[in-house]
Amino acid sequence: MVVSPVQSPVKHQRTDLLRVLQQLEKKKSQDKPTPPLRIALAEAEFRLAVWPGTDLAESIERLRRAIEYDPFHPKLPLHLGHCLHKGGDYRGAVRHYQQAVTLAPGSLRSYAHLAMSLLELGKVEEGLGRDLLQAAMNRSETDIMEVMKGLDSYGDAQRTATPDKPAAEPRYRKPSKTAAEAATAPGWDGVWRLALIHELVSGSSKQVASLLMDERVTPAELAVITLLQVMEGLPDKDVEERLKDSRLAEESDHPAVQLLKAT
Repeated sequence: MVVSPVQSPVKHQRTDLLRVLQQLEKKKSQDKPTPPLRIALAEAEFRLAVWPGTDLAESIERLRRAIEYDPFHPKLPLHLGHCLHKGGDYRGAVRHYQQAVTLAPGSLRSYAHLAMSLLELGKVEEGLGRDLLQAAMNRSETDIMEVMKGLDSYGDAQRTATPDKPAAEPRYRKPSKTAAEAATAPGWDGVWRLALIHELVSGSSKQVASLLMDERVTPAELAVITLLQVMEGLPDKDVEERLKDSRLAEESDHPAVQLLKAT
């Protein structure tokens, strides 16, 4: 007698979810897909996409299908943007983060992720990313909308640009540095320092460990370091542990710390 191996609870649950998805797809093929059925299909694809251990390529494919079923839920382009960023497609990530903020303009999390992907692109986009991150840290809707206006106008200019006439740099009102940010980083241009941190975090794990132990790193900078690591796949439990760090716990009302909590 052949004894089938015992499945782990996690694998068993994924198998159950796949079976539910197959049933939903069968129903879709038999009947005209109703809005509730499309939403159920999107949710099933989403859950499989974010399931622990799912291959990145499979996650991207499932999230694209989920968006086809339900193009109005902001979590779908947000997670697709995250997967594309993780896979190195920063421009694709930017497009989907823009969709996410269009669907949920009050989501600081989406603006923060959009800023991180912009930092990976060209000089103009990098500047927009720094300004968007600063605007999000300011928690200023006006500042955020100004930067987004600049991003949209630059995107329009790029679509009509030619080798002889490149896209002009966007014009928009730059966000101001908050009093809290200025107080925690005296003598520094906060945005440029964040850019330096971005470069360091993108380096080796030893550099990151050194940054985390450096007592000169401010609460704002520690929050941004953690946010950058989230983009690289830092688990939620590690984020929760980082939030217990005395520098963040004592500055829980700081805009940068609030931004991290929002993710």
